[in-house]
Amino acid sequence: MRILDKDFILLALINYKSEIFNERYISSTEVNKYTECVQNEFNKRNLEVVIKLGNINKDCFFEFNNLITKKDECYININILPTDILNVLNDKELLSNFYLELENEKIKKLINKNN
Repeated sequence: MRILDKDFILLALINYKSEIFNERYISSTEVNKYTECVQNEFNKRNLEVVIKLGNINKDCFFEFNNLITKKDECYININILPTDILNVLNDKELLSNFYLELENEKIKKLINKNN
């Protein structure tokens, strides 16, 4: 069994949002939901990886009002991870589907609120 620090989940999300949406922040809700999504993907691929939950690394991330950004001086390098783990974290289809589902949930809430 391998243990993956949650900080790598944060890096993957921040990198993706920066690349696709030009946003350099993520919400705690996104982190929690994507952590569950990635854990499910690890299980599906039989990778025997467990994501270590806990506080974020204050040397690398700044959290304010439920938003998280990466500090410029962050020393964590996602590319040091084994290829099988990195493939999951950088899976563009997984990330895209996650954000599509997240937006669909928001739309459903809006529709239900207006009915």
